[in-house]
Amino acid sequence: MPVPSERPRAGGREERWAAGPRRECRAGRQRPAITTFFGTGRAGRRVAALLLFAGGALSAAACHDSSAPSPKTAYLVAVDAGDLQLAPAGSHVAAPLAVRVTDASHAPVKGVPVRFRIVAGAGAQLDDSAAVTDIDGIARVELTVGPTPLDTVRVFAFVPGQESRGVTLRVIPVSPPSLTSVLPASFGAGDTLLLGGANLGDPATTTTEVLFGVIPGRVLGVGTGGGIRVIVPPCVTPGAVQVRLVVGTAPAVTVGGTYVADAGIALAPLEGTTIPASSVAGCVNLPGDGARYLLVPNYALGTSRTPTPFVLGASGVVAAALAARPAVAASARGGARERFDHLLRVQGQQLAGLA
Repeated sequence: MPVPSERPRAGGREERWAAGPRRECRAGRQRPAITTFFGTGRAGRRVAALLLFAGGALSAAACHDSSAPSPKTAYLVAVDAGDLQLAPAGSHVAAPLAVRVTDASHAPVKGVPVRFRIVAGAGAQLDDSAAVTDIDGIARVELTVGPTPLDTVRVFAFVPGQESRGVTLRVIPVSPPSLTSVLPASFGAGDTLLLGGANLGDPATTTTEVLFGVIPGRVLGVGTGGGIRVIVPPCVTPGAVQVRLVVGTAPAVTVGGTYVADAGIALAPLEGTTIPASSVAGCVNLPGDGARYLLVPNYALGTSRTPTPFVLGASGVVAAALAARPAVAASARGGARERFDHLLRVQGQQLAGLA
C-alpha cells in the first residue's frame, strides 16, 4: 500500500505524497511512483483519495504485461468417423480415425493439434501420432490393426494439455480371408473358376481382386454354394501359377493352379497367316527366338485403339513346329519379301478405293 507522509511548507500548507508500486513495462522492472497533493483538512483528504484511486486505475490500464500467458481455450473433442468399424486382422482400416474439435460455442476450430495414442491392441500401428484440424475442425489418422482377431484396438485422441477432454475410438479386428482351393485346378484363358475358402466377402460390397501371377482376372461375384467366381485372363505364363486373392485392405492370400496355353501360331520365316477374331480377343501367342512380325488389320471393324494382349516367346510346341519346317533359301526369302510387299500395296489401294 502507499505510505503517506507529511512535510510542513510555507503558508501553513502541507504536502502529502504517497509512494506505491508502478510497473515499468519496457524494462520489465518496478519502481516507486510519487504522487503529490496539496491541501489540508477533510477536502484535501478527499482529493488525495480520489487522485490515488484514479492514479492506480490509470497505472493498471497503461501497463500491460505481454509476457504473461493467455488463458487456454477449452476445446471440445468428439468422435467424427472410424469408431467401432471392423477390419480383417493385420489390415489397414477402410475409414480413417477422425475426431472433431470445437470451441465452447460448438463451432469447428481450424489449426488445433490433436494427439492420437494406441492404448490397447497388440501389433496395431498408426501412420502418425499427431494431426492438425482442418477448416471443418477435423483431424484424421490411418490405422493398421494387429494380427489377432477380436483384439480390439483402442485409440485415445486428445488436445495436448487437455487430456481429460479426450475421446476413445475402437476398431475390432476380425478373421482375415483364407483361400483353400481353385476349381478346376487346371485352366486356360476364358475359363470360369470357383475360388473356395473362408471370409471371402462379397465382391458386390467389398473391393475384390483376383490375380493370376500379375495378370488380373474378371471377378463375376459369389458362387451358388459360396466362394468367388472369376474368369481366367489370357496371356498367363503356361505352367504352375499362383492365384492371388485380395479382399479390401486385407493381406493377400494365394492358392496354386496350372495354366494351360494353346499351341500358339507357328510360322516359318516370311510365312503369313490370318488370325481369327476369337484369337485376337484372347491372346495372340507368337513364337519368339528373335523373330519380328508385321501385323496387318484385315476387315478391321469396331472400336479403334482396342488393345490386344499377346505373348512373344517360343514354347516347346512352337519350337518343335518350326524345327520341322524346311529351311528357306536366301534367294527365296528375297522373292517372298517382294511378293509380300506387293500384296500389301494392292490391299492398301483396294481399301483406299473402298473408303
